[in-house]
Amino acid sequence: MGWHEEFRSSGNSFEARIGAPDKLDAAVGQIASNLATLDGELSRANAILRKVAPGKDADREMPFERKLELFASLCRRPSTLARLNFGDTDPLESLSDLLSVVKHAAQLGRNAIYASAKNVFRRYGGARERPLREPLPLRGFIARFDLLDAADLLDIADYIACVHCDLEEDLLLVYDDHAKRQDNRT
Repeated sequence: MGWHEEFRSSGNSFEARIGAPDKLDAAVGQIASNLATLDGELSRANAILRKVAPGKDADREMPFERKLELFASLCRRPSTLARLNFGDTDPLESLSDLLSVVKHAAQLGRNAIYASAKNVFRRYGGARERPLREPLPLRGFIARFDLLDAADLLDIADYIACVHCDLEEDLLLVYDDHAKRQDNRT
């Protein structure tokens, strides 16, 4: 098929072309899907907080970290902070906790996606920490790694989904106010 031809289905099944589906690839796909949902939720929240129609804003093209920074700055406004659904806890502390959890979830997901599909490793130590190293008898260091399996990757995907739900729940009152404003316009 040349590039100039119209798309046509080959008629071949997935198994005939690729083989049996791989658990690891499916788990990485679930992580990617959950990360995209979390990213979309941040874009939606940023648009609503900026009083712009969701989907009509340039923040869809922003990297995730920039969206999170924009979200943090918009949420720190006193008018928005009062509407966040944090219950009886200190709103600034709860917002800080939410932002760190969202950032951690995104980092976990990206680390899992960008690792080799067949050699997914968890390195000891955080993103800014050096990996745990042991001196060799002569010279050099050995870095320790854990091999992640599909179940570990699905745990990461579930964690990202839970963080998305927490984010959406904390923004519930903001979304309700936005929906009421939209209803009043019609």
